[in-house]
Amino acid sequence: MAVLKRVLATILLTLVVGVLGLEINLRLFGGPIQIFNPLNGFHDGDPVLGWRGKKNIERRFHTPEFDVLVRHDEEGFRRPAPPRPPQARRNLLILGDSLGWGWGVAQGEVFSDLLQEALAPQVAVYNRSVNAYSTGQEYLLLEQELAQRSYDDVLLIVSRTDIGDNADDKKHRPAFDLIDGALVPRNQPPPGALKNPIERFIDEHSRASHFLSWQAAALKRWWQTRRTPRAERPDPEPDLPHERIALPAPGGEESPGARGMPGYGVTERLLVEIARACRAHGATLHLAYATTYLHLRHGPVEAGFRDLVRDVAEREGATFVDLNDALDASYGRGVPSLIPRDGHWNAAGHRLVAETLLARKPWAD
Repeated sequence: MAVLKRVLATILLTLVVGVLGLEINLRLFGGPIQIFNPLNGFHDGDPVLGWRGKKNIERRFHTPEFDVLVRHDEEGFRRPAPPRPPQARRNLLILGDSLGWGWGVAQGEVFSDLLQEALAPQVAVYNRSVNAYSTGQEYLLLEQELAQRSYDDVLLIVSRTDIGDNADDKKHRPAFDLIDGALVPRNQPPPGALKNPIERFIDEHSRASHFLSWQAAALKRWWQTRRTPRAERPDPEPDLPHERIALPAPGGEESPGARGMPGYGVTERLLVEIARACRAHGATLHLAYATTYLHLRHGPVEAGFRDLVRDVAEREGATFVDLNDALDASYGRGVPSLIPRDGHWNAAGHRLVAETLLARKPWAD
């Protein structure tokens, strides 16, 4: 027994010394922290919104598909590049999820940065997009933003994933139910924190933990890829990406499409309430619809949800832009607009989105 204790003590001491050595080495020579899973790596818990971006950070977002440097500002949102003009005549608020946040693209490549560059000095662009946000979270954040700043225009990036996000039951996500035609808060405030105090302390003070976490996530991804046959791997860039590939909705040909999905009704009502909140504060709402994976873009579920967003825009006096047409056309010209095997917009995709919005929106006048 004594020998076993000495062996275990030696192993534990070796691990401690190794981790300390790794920590010192990373602090001296490691550069920015590498992040594989962005929700925990770039965000903190929030008692109202569930989570929001970490403030004043500079970290590497590194996956097999890309390696980019991400900066957040003093409020925890993606730091604008170029900076907002201080004496702008109009304020533009952008809300969205990972597409709007700029997943996989570097500073200055996000479409909001390109809008700011084109619209300065008359317009100040405030990109408040946050990874994995649902429409309900965007609505709650909109209320906060309208209470503290006057906006002339609000641009909401909408995608089909919003339906599922609005219906899920993640313990740290605030949500809404639709009961008798009314929105009823659910999970507000969220009872589950994004990180417990120990995890938060480690995240803020240990570079070694981030290094080991990144290595573990990369190894897991590699192993999962090797175990999945090539024919079954998701690919946002099929061999003929300019051709429209219509897949059946879940449930086969008799599927009701988007209308039959959990979250459809509450998503529609949230979009209506967002439009009404904008009108009440004198802001014009612009709904921009986009999809990630090309092979989902023209199926019945996708088309049904796009029509819902367009119909809400028409009823509520908002403008509607379908960003998919420009992204599809880019593939027809041989210019991929998505990150391979990922589905988010690449730098070329963000440029197309910016160009489309500049051509269609009244704030471009």
